[in-house]
Order: sequence, then structure tokens, then C-alpha cells
Amino acid sequence: MRMDKSLERISSSAADLQLLQATREDMPRVIELYEKSIAALAGKPEDPQWNLENHPSIASLTANAEAGCLLIGTLPDCDELAAAMVLNADFAAGYDTVAWHVSASPGEALCVHTFCTNPDLSRRGIGKRFLQLAADHARSLGAKALRLDVLVQNAPAQALYEKAGYENLGFCTLNYGDPKFTDFYMYELAL
Repeated sequence: MRMDKSLERISSSAADLQLLQATREDMPRVIELYEKSIAALAGKPEDPQWNLENHPSIASLTANAEAGCLLIGTLPDCDELAAAMVLNADFAAGYDTVAWHVSASPGEALCVHTFCTNPDLSRRGIGKRFLQLAADHARSLGAKALRLDVLVQNAPAQALYEKAGYENLGFCTLNYGDPKFTDFYMYELAL
């Protein structure tokens, strides 16, 4: 890493953040971002134990980029990505059991998946700003709500979503295929 890039990143603000749809050409930077995020969370109570072999897999991230569902956040004069997420209408089994506050037919609600921010840019408002930009994007697509799940032990993510205006709608058991991770809080943002 070049030192001059580190200085530029520190001086950049969340207001400079741009939201873009990732392309295949962005994938090396996307993978680098998820690798950094995974390493930064390893061993912490909020660690979702992601890995790029299974979840979020490089193949699924690439497929979502090709489908226009992988969103990335960039800052001026910074080669590294600030944030990324998948935003689509794919909901896990169990979402249909939640008492959502926003009435939305299929396709009118979108789901946030595998949201991460660059740990080198923490405490600069990047996460909240990226969530705001994603909500604006969802509105432009005609969505009425954004929905997501957060592991019950992931207090930092819960606090971020709540600061960004998401409402905690309570506990839900979801089956993502890993028996260690079944307990989630469900969140919704009315658009």
C-alpha cells in the first residue's frame, strides 16, 4: 500500500462516497474488501464467520455483480473500496414469518446481504452513508422497503442499522445451513 493513498483516505469524508453497481472488473477490489472485513472481524463476538469459499463466495459475489445487484462504495482518489453489499429480492426462508410493517408485494421489498465496510475507514460515517445511498437506489427502483437480518450477537451492526433508520422487528430463527447461526434480529427500513 502506498502511504500517500492512506493520507487521502483519512482526509476523505463520507459525503464524498459514491454508490456504483459493481462490474466484473471491480471483482479484485471487491474480494480485497471482503478479505479485509473478514480478517478484521475474526475472533470478535460479532464475527459472522464469513469466508470467500462458502459465504459470501466469490462465485456468488461475481454472479450478483453480473446481475447488477452488487453495490460498491468508492471515495475519490482511493483505490480501495469503502463498502459493498448485495441488494436484491432474494429472501431466506423464514422472512415470510416476520410481521413486516411495510406492506410490499414481491419485488417491492429488497433484501440487504453481506454488507461490509472497509475496516481501514472505520469511524468516518461510511457505513451509515452507504446505507443511505443504497436506500436512495432502492427508491429509484420502486422499492417500498429494505429488509435484512443481523446475527443476535452482532451489536455493532444492529447499532449501525438503527442509526440509519432501520427498525428492529424482533427475533427470528433462520436456516442458512449452518447450525451455529440461526438466531437473528430482523430489520426493515420503510422507503
